[in-house]
Amino acid sequence: MTKPLLSICIPTYNRANFLEIALASLVSQKAFLDTEEIEIVISDNASTDGTRRLCETHAGKFPSKFHYHRNAENIGGDLNFEKVISLARGHYAELYNDYLYAVDGSLGEMTHFVQENLQEKPVLFFLQGRLNKKENKHLCANLDEFVDYVSFRTTWIGGFGIWRQDFDAMTDFSRYSKGLLVQTDVLLRLVCAGKPAWIYAKEYFKNIPTYTKTKVSWNNMRVSCYNYLSLLLPYVRSGQLSRSTYRSEKKKLLRILIRVWAQKRIDIPEKGEIAKYVLPFYRRDWFFYALLPYAAFAFFKNRLMDASFIAVPLTKLKMNVYGYLSAKFPHKTSYAKKYQKYQNRLQNL
Repeated sequence: MTKPLLSICIPTYNRANFLEIALASLVSQKAFLDTEEIEIVISDNASTDGTRRLCETHAGKFPSKFHYHRNAENIGGDLNFEKVISLARGHYAELYNDYLYAVDGSLGEMTHFVQENLQEKPVLFFLQGRLNKKENKHLCANLDEFVDYVSFRTTWIGGFGIWRQDFDAMTDFSRYSKGLLVQTDVLLRLVCAGKPAWIYAKEYFKNIPTYTKTKVSWNNMRVSCYNYLSLLLPYVRSGQLSRSTYRSEKKKLLRILIRVWAQKRIDIPEKGEIAKYVLPFYRRDWFFYALLPYAAFAFFKNRLMDASFIAVPLTKLKMNVYGYLSAKFPHKTSYAKKYQKYQNRLQNL
């Protein structure tokens, strides 16, 4: 049997409704249907919904390139990352969230990137359009360049992948599973080992819209702040990551945490969480205190905008403006999309 170039590895648990959309976007692609270069591997963490039935149906349709495994019990999310990669046969294993759908043509392009890097086997990281970069790909030669360019986006599993050769050589792949950032730890180790890193900026995967509306359920202050910065610190102390890059990264992280918190995309920190997870890294930084008034303003502004006596008329106004613009300039599809966006929002208010 021919060894695939690319393994799309999906760890999943009780998200059959999202997984069905994700799989449909993958198995319908020409690169998957017409070649043997791509396989899909599922590691089901003992789901109790319709995940098993859904996956077994797909495995029946594509027996040579769709592989389903079910854990006897839930082994935890991060340990399931290692499990699903271990089941892959491809030269390169790409982790894939079960709430993503693949942009048409994306698998073909990703397979091409794997093929062109097959000999050198550098680190590959897919930014998925999360940075407004004009260049489609960028080469990072060391850890400073990598952290500065990719930043905290290394925490997202949808951008992570690893060569089978590197995975087999790594005996402690899941050493940071308790920190819930196995993928970030592995990336940092590989780059520090001297591997160059190719960063691909184009968006190949997107969040399924209904999933985007859900709020992050895990503790962002602990994982995205404390655990992430704790991962970087040993590299700073060893001189592999400069203090200036580390300080810049702390600023970026703080700004994004304030923004998503103010937008209610993460839960409000509970009592004591900021002192426990944030202050150990920021108590001596002037920019932390400088941003506090902005954080308070952003928080109250967003809460005020949610008040029905403001939100409803404001949303109606925006909907009417874009309705007028889309009618006057029908060739501008962005106006129609904005009109639909505010129309949907109005229905949910």
